[in-house]
Amino acid sequence: MDVLPYYFKFVDVLPCSFYVSPISNKRSYLMVMINYVEICLSFAVLYEGFACITGLKNTVDAIYFSFITATTIGYGDMLPKNSESKLLVIIQSMYTLVLIGLVLTNFTSNINYKNGTYKPKSSKKI
Repeated sequence: MDVLPYYFKFVDVLPCSFYVSPISNKRSYLMVMINYVEICLSFAVLYEGFACITGLKNTVDAIYFSFITATTIGYGDMLPKNSESKLLVIIQSMYTLVLIGLVLTNFTSNINYKNGTYKPKSSKKI
C-alpha cells in the first residue's frame, strides 16, 4: 500500500517526461524511414536465421520477403513454413501497418496545421 502514491506520481509524470517536440518535420520523417528499413532488415535476419520461409535461398531473398511483407504486397512466391513463422509474419505486418498509419496521421495533421484548416476540438458540450 505504501507503493501506490509513488506509482500514481510516476504515472502522472510519465506522459510529459518522454515527449519531446521534433526538431523538424523533415528530420522526423527521415528517422521514420530509417526505422522502417531497420525493422525490415531485422525481420529479414530473423527469417533467414530461423529458415522459416519456403523458397528462401539467400540473404537477398530474406530482405526481399521482408520488404514485400512490410509493404503488404505479398506476391506469393515465398511462404511461411509453419505456424510460428506465420506468427512472425503477422507481427511484422501489424507492426509496419501501425507505423505507416502513424506516419500518415502525423503527415496529414501537419498539412492541415500549415494550411490553416486545423481546428481544435471545442470544449463545449452539447
